[in-house]
Amino acid sequence: MKRLSNNLTLVVLFVVAVIGLADASYLTYEHYTGNKVVCSITGGCEKVLTSEYSTVFGVPISLGGIIFYLAVLGFAFHFLLQPIHKRATQLLLAMSTIGLLTSTYLTGLQAFVIRAWCQFCLLSAFTSLCIFLLSIALYRKGHRADKKEEKKDEKS
Repeated sequence: MKRLSNNLTLVVLFVVAVIGLADASYLTYEHYTGNKVVCSITGGCEKVLTSEYSTVFGVPISLGGIIFYLAVLGFAFHFLLQPIHKRATQLLLAMSTIGLLTSTYLTGLQAFVIRAWCQFCLLSAFTSLCIFLLSIALYRKGHRADKKEEKKDEKS
């Protein structure tokens, strides 16, 4: 049952990371091709994506998102192939915390500085939150697994 629970968590982590990767890839592609992003829900994408906050040294923020989501996918694959251990889950949790803080900051910019909403940016913030919560779950599972391993070693 625990293996099924771990696998379900990992499958959800994988799916969320793929959604985030697709979102960030779309925004990065549109940035570099100069195409206008279709913003059918919130209507403020163009204002957000052309603001001074949409790039860092000329590199779109969404490119950082691609790197983040690829790293999360790497962790998901690692956890599918190897037992979940505390050390690896600590790295994922640290990375997802940085992702969540970045998304929170960027969402705050949309709300209070730019005063416009980008549906793709909001999707990225949501996927970052989901990845953070899933990372906490995996961290707890890795922590419990390491404690069981320690107890086994003590008995030997």
